[in-house]
Order: sequence, then C-alpha cells, then structure tokens
Amino acid sequence: MLRVVPEKSYVGTEKGSVVIECETNDVHQAHEHLQSIKAKKMALDYAAQKGLVPPSINGNVQGPYPVNEEGQDYAEAFEKYGLDVNKNFKISKYRITVPVCRSLITL
Repeated sequence: MLRVVPEKSYVGTEKGSVVIECETNDVHQAHEHLQSIKAKKMALDYAAQKGLVPPSINGNVQGPYPVNEEGQDYAEAFEKYGLDVNKNFKISKYRITVPVCRSLITL
C-alpha cells in the first residue's frame, strides 16, 4: 500500500527529501498509513540505500497531500490546466514528503 516515489525524491550527500505514496484515494486510510511510523521508516531506509548514512528526519513532514493519476499535486496541475484545474484534478492517491539529513554522531 505504501511505496517510495523515486522520480519525486532526491537524496544528496548531506540532505534530501523522500516522497512516500499511499495507493488509495480514501482520505482516512491514506492519512492513517502515511502518518505511521512505517512510512517514516520507509523514507529513512530509502535515504540510507541512497548513501545518506545514518539518516534522520530533518524538520516537518509535508502532507499528506492529494495527487492526480498523472502524479501531479494541485500546484503542478494548476500549472498545466490553469483555471480549469478544478475540472481536471481528480484525486487518485495521497503522498507525504519527508525531509531527511545525515545524522550527527556524537560519542
């Protein structure tokens, strides 16, 4: 039900952001899954796989926010459709964006 969206995620050597998607358009189920520890752990695991070791969450998680079938959030859809966005934006899934950074290790 949850998955990383690699084309929307970026992980550099010191920081990045990981986008997690819930494959449902039910707002209540999506919020429950996306706000879970499992979703945040998935983001941290992805950051670690990309070389950001040890990873931690850096600030506030953005979302959950809706996206359409094309994977566009409302702002991206507005750029494409302009004032017709309300007619053309049909919620397909929900996502969160998790900001990540390299943890400071202190001994």
